[in-house]
Amino acid sequence: NQKGFIYFKFREGKTPTYNIKYPSFHNSIEFALLVSGNLEILVNGKTNVLSEGEIVFIDSREPHRYYYHENTKCYVVVISPSFFTDANQLGKISFETHIAKCEAFDFVKQYLDYAMAHWDSDSSLCKQAFVDTLAFLMTRYYPSFSKKVSPKHNSVLLDAAEYICEHYKEDLTVGDVAKVLGYSKSYFSSAFNELMGESFPDYVNAYRMIEYYRIRRERPDLSVDRAVELCGFGSMRSFYRTRKRFSDEQSDIQISK
Repeated sequence: NQKGFIYFKFREGKTPTYNIKYPSFHNSIEFALLVSGNLEILVNGKTNVLSEGEIVFIDSREPHRYYYHENTKCYVVVISPSFFTDANQLGKISFETHIAKCEAFDFVKQYLDYAMAHWDSDSSLCKQAFVDTLAFLMTRYYPSFSKKVSPKHNSVLLDAAEYICEHYKEDLTVGDVAKVLGYSKSYFSSAFNELMGESFPDYVNAYRMIEYYRIRRERPDLSVDRAVELCGFGSMRSFYRTRKRFSDEQSDIQISK
């Protein structure tokens, strides 16, 4: 979400793995371009299964998560709004979430290969030129359209994520949070499950687990019991149950909003 931020990586996984085991979201736009293998990306509660040459586009504030199959190779690009201009129109247009392969994919991939080989993360000129060129290629070869109004459900998610971020150390129940945010329990629970692909309690505990790993990295002298307490787990049993669900690879995952 920071100004001038671009995430531009070529990801290569030899074994199946979750990049994010629960959905995250941000105010930027994101492209995932599958070079080879298979990739699943859940966007707004719907799973998109990519084949070679296909692209997923994730618009601002859309919850999403990745699952990499064996021998997956793909480019992932996240572009913050500070790079949106009248010339590239990225702030005003959108694409289909799941974009089919077209004849121009190899050309787009060649450009990404070139850009990766000459990437300079310290150069604002390099980053702006990259965004403008990628926008040109995407709008030239793939259909785009004016941005749609965000669904009401998205505002529910944003409200919930903000609240969880500020109150995760407390005893949070779906009913109490729905009441605080001004939604009925049934609507809030249904909207949350639909967009996130998991229940409110599971998401809250996942957030707490990320905080646990962060605290352990920053304060290795702290006991496990104390770190668990600081993260809001009501009991060690709850902590161990959550840790069983989420492997240790989650230690380097960040929640963004």
